[in-house]
Amino acid sequence: MQKRTGITMISIMIMTVILLTFSSLATISIKNIVEETNIKEFVREYELVKSMTKDYITRKSGEIDFEKFNWDTSIIDDKNSTQFNEEPNMGGIIRTYIIDLEKIDIDKSIYGKGKNNISEEIYLISEDTGEIYYRKGFMVDDNIYYRVTEDLKYKE
Repeated sequence: MQKRTGITMISIMIMTVILLTFSSLATISIKNIVEETNIKEFVREYELVKSMTKDYITRKSGEIDFEKFNWDTSIIDDKNSTQFNEEPNMGGIIRTYIIDLEKIDIDKSIYGKGKNNISEEIYLISEDTGEIYYRKGFMVDDNIYYRVTEDLKYKE
């Protein structure tokens, strides 16, 4: 009787399953790390814009010299529109100003790259509440965040 040596087909299949499992876990971990990093970057930039805008308005004795913009939020779905509950009900229109990042001394921005109301990538400040919004919205899972909320901070 001859003795068989080497790798059997069953051991190759077991090793393949183990390697595939490890590679999928690594992919999921990398995806989660990238998402967490993006959330942290958005929250950090939002908080910086908010702080610098408030400081700028204080230095200008409360005067806002940014371009006015009536933002139509009526097309935003109900689930995400709750972020605007503090705003006066004006048929989905929020009276805002476009925050000029250069005026508030922010040189680089990952999200607020726009300069005018044609762009979605702008930060806005509400004329009525003083709340800061990111017009394009920041997507996490199936939610779009137009401002930093407590549950978004929790995800970072």
